[in-house]
Amino acid sequence: MQSSNDDSFDPRAQLLTLSEEQALEYAKRFVDQNCEGEDAAYLSEVTTAGDRSPEMTYQHALSGSPIAQLAYGVAKLEGVHVEKSISEGLFWLRRSYNNGNAKAAIALAGVYMQGVIFRPDLKRALTYATFASDCELPAGQYILANLLIDGGEIPEDQERAIGLLRAAARNGYAPATKMLQDNEIPLE
Repeated sequence: MQSSNDDSFDPRAQLLTLSEEQALEYAKRFVDQNCEGEDAAYLSEVTTAGDRSPEMTYQHALSGSPIAQLAYGVAKLEGVHVEKSISEGLFWLRRSYNNGNAKAAIALAGVYMQGVIFRPDLKRALTYATFASDCELPAGQYILANLLIDGGEIPEDQERAIGLLRAAARNGYAPATKMLQDNEIPLE
């Protein structure tokens, strides 16, 4: 494979040229080089065995894998392959968030913004969205921008909201691009 320092490097095109065995080896190396211990163990087992059973995910969540905690929390919230339990789902999402998983923060921000499970709590949503935005996740920037635009119990900050929408749009987040276009706000 070519290096990412090469101007003609196209990761998608490169990955498509790999055989199934080469792709599996590449995935294993990527996980080993880019993931913390517990996440690497979980992802390696998923990659190698193809086993995505709830029990395996639960065991890795117990072992401290933030990715497994996120996956198990979402499964419990939605009742996917496990008995639905809102309290257990929130527990695992919070553990993942407390272990630094910004995607768990996005899930939690959504839960608290939408008010589907319980009454909306925009201050909690703000905490989670701010964390995800600070981690430069475009979805987190978009959610935080929406919280800052709507105001209400959150102090309105239109300027910051537009900056966040622009950052998310520059990172290819389509809902942010659409929101800017719908409101005739230039990307720059």
